[in-house]
Amino acid sequence: MLPCPFHLLTGLDCPFCGSQRACLCFMRGEFAEGLAYNYALIVIIPLTVAFVLVGFFNRHHRFDRLKAVIYHKWARYSYFLSFFLWWIIRNL
Repeated sequence: MLPCPFHLLTGLDCPFCGSQRACLCFMRGEFAEGLAYNYALIVIIPLTVAFVLVGFFNRHHRFDRLKAVIYHKWARYSYFLSFFLWWIIRNL
């Protein structure tokens, strides 16, 4: 596993700390253990799937409505806000 540079420098967890271990657990089928490493993956995984659908599989404009939602100005603000809130919450 690659160590987190932010954690090495500060001793605090970044929002993505534990994601590597969680992904390895998911690949082994250990979903509960994987989520315990980083609960933010409950939101990150479906959001990543949505971005992949819009970015790579929207050739015939099948996902234009999804694209309008995930790239909306307020959606982008909510991504950044939730990122920073998760960062604070997981270090309390």
